[in-house]
Amino acid sequence: YDAQQVATYFLTLTPNIIALILRRLDVAAASEIVGFLGEEQLDPVVGHLVEDEAPDPEIYSVLAHMVEIELLNNTEAGPGATEDTAHLESIGEMLSLVPSDKRDRIMAFLSSEHEGKMKSIERVMFTISSLPEILPREAVAIVFRELGEETMVQLLASLREGGSEVSDYLLGNISSRLADQYRLQLEDVGKISAEKGEKLQRQFLMSLMTLKREGAIKVGKPEEEDEAE
Repeated sequence: YDAQQVATYFLTLTPNIIALILRRLDVAAASEIVGFLGEEQLDPVVGHLVEDEAPDPEIYSVLAHMVEIELLNNTEAGPGATEDTAHLESIGEMLSLVPSDKRDRIMAFLSSEHEGKMKSIERVMFTISSLPEILPREAVAIVFRELGEETMVQLLASLREGGSEVSDYLLGNISSRLADQYRLQLEDVGKISAEKGEKLQRQFLMSLMTLKREGAIKVGKPEEEDEAE
């Protein structure tokens, strides 16, 4: 690593984020980087280090991912470079798969410390509850066909408790005959626990991401498509 390059990257971060990253580094490496920090950064960064603030482990995971993409895989970028928001898609996808309670905490953290990036992250995030908004009607039949009967029956069963709007949207955008078949099959599926339901939904979202990457479907909020045009 280049300590001066890391210090230059730190110009784009807030003091508390810098402190969190330094705390995870080897003492020798951290001290070398600190040597390149400007006076306007040094005092607040050291202040946060002294406070020994400890965020949720998931926040460290997000920060590590951001550093890897923004610094380690982008060695030529400087503070004056034009920001490429393409990397935020992977962060949005990652956050989509984090359990909802932890995701809310992470989103609140990012909103306060990286407000400028939140719009790009939120635009590419997709959750089960947002499917009627982000999954085009014409893509629903493709999803049913590609993921198969067993997967979709289990997903629909996981939506029986509090997910009727999503279930109605999915079944309302396939043929009525096929929708009736799925409703009949659901009658034979027992109650699914909240834990298993969340796991099924997370696996479904991962499958949607794969279909999106392969170009089989489009997933995203309408404004994303409008800006692309």
